[in-house]
Amino acid sequence: MSFEQQIAEARQRIDSIDQQLMQLLETRFRCCLAVGELKRRYDRPVMQPSRVQEVTDRAAAAGAARGMSPEFARQVWQLIIDEACRMEHDLMEAEQKEATQA
Repeated sequence: MSFEQQIAEARQRIDSIDQQLMQLLETRFRCCLAVGELKRRYDRPVMQPSRVQEVTDRAAAAGAARGMSPEFARQVWQLIIDEACRMEHDLMEAEQKEATQA
């Protein structure tokens, strides 16, 4: 098999994994929005620093166990958490806006 064929196959596997990652992120964000709804219902803040620390520490350890830089894993999870918080804020703002218009 030629280099071009081998790299094309490898890139197809990477593209497939990328799609799976996006699907998993979508599922994770849906769960985060459900948590955001609970926080809204029970008047809890979106950002909970102790939970963020717990999740990023766990990501760093899991990354290190898989040969990744712990800081890389921590940064990736921080980006995911930041996006989840943004989505939760947007959800809460939309619900507040609807409530004031009703």
